[in-house]
Parts: sequence; structure tokens; C-alpha cells
Amino acid sequence: KFKNHKLSTYGNHSQNHYVMSSLRDEEQFDEVNAFDDLFSSLEISTSKVFSLPFGGNQDLNMCTISILKELNYSSVLMSRGRLDQRCQSFYGFKAIDRLMPLDGVDKINLGLGYFLSFRKSSQLSN
Repeated sequence: KFKNHKLSTYGNHSQNHYVMSSLRDEEQFDEVNAFDDLFSSLEISTSKVFSLPFGGNQDLNMCTISILKELNYSSVLMSRGRLDQRCQSFYGFKAIDRLMPLDGVDKINLGLGYFLSFRKSSQLSN
């Protein structure tokens, strides 16, 4: 059911969505590598972006970082409760933060004032 289209790629989010730092080294490798094994057998465009399950700093460890480097990943998507303004260096990767609501998308309420101040500060820094 995966679609191959020039404007889309698929990224890795692990096989079973476990907290990576709670797994042994070989289990972490298997979680990340299962995606590569599956998608290499399909004619689908993939990216070298790893979307860390749960996305917090505590959800990965140096083993996770080593595995991602070994498998040639370039970026890590994080969920650290903040909006991303610029890509940050994170153990040699581009770290991109995504905003993940705790209670579902319908519960997000940033407020117009927050949005306008964020937009203004972004324009000033450019």
C-alpha cells in the first residue's frame, strides 16, 4: 500500500515503537534496521531521517546514536515540547523538533498571541 511518488519519501520510526533507551544494544539495532530491511526490498523512496519514538532526550542513548550513525542516518526527529526554529546539531545529526500534543491534535491551544509573538521573533532573526 506504500506509494512511490517523486514528492514523497518514507522515514524510519522503528519497528515496534519502543523507548529505544530501554532496549539492549542488539534490540535497538533490530528496531532501526527492520525498516531498512523492509524498505530495501520495495521500490520505495526512503529518507535517512529517524523519528525517535516518544522523542525525548531520555528516549535514546549513545547506543542509539551509534546505530543511527552506522546506518548512515542524517537527521533525528525529536518531540521535546518546543517548536523548532532552526535545525540544531545533536550528536552529529540534524535535530528537528516536532510538536506532539499530549491529548491529541484537537487539544492544541497555542493561542493567537503566542503565534504572533513566535512569528514576529522568527522574522526578526532572519
